[in-house]
Amino acid sequence: MTSEQLVAAAALLLALLFEYVPGLQRWYDGLGEDADNKTYKRLVMLACLAAVAGGAYVLSCVLMVEQLVTCDAAGVWGLVRLFVAAVVVNQSAYLIAPRRKSPQR
Repeated sequence: MTSEQLVAAAALLLALLFEYVPGLQRWYDGLGEDADNKTYKRLVMLACLAAVAGGAYVLSCVLMVEQLVTCDAAGVWGLVRLFVAAVVVNQSAYLIAPRRKSPQR
């Protein structure tokens, strides 16, 4: 599995988890109940995606488990590319996935 495929799969999984896992969905939806708090939802998702991209770096350069990115300047730019790809996949999955109704509180 390539690093692009791994990060895309993780980004897709994050979008689906935040949409369909009941407790997680309720918490995540609660972050954007008013217009001012919608920013928090976006920031939480970006932080999760950054953690996925950072995880690829940690696996490659710190734990030396699998060479997903190289541990040099080119690898850092590759990591930025992976992060952007993760955001695109995540938002695409979010837009096309059927919306689940939030349970009544």
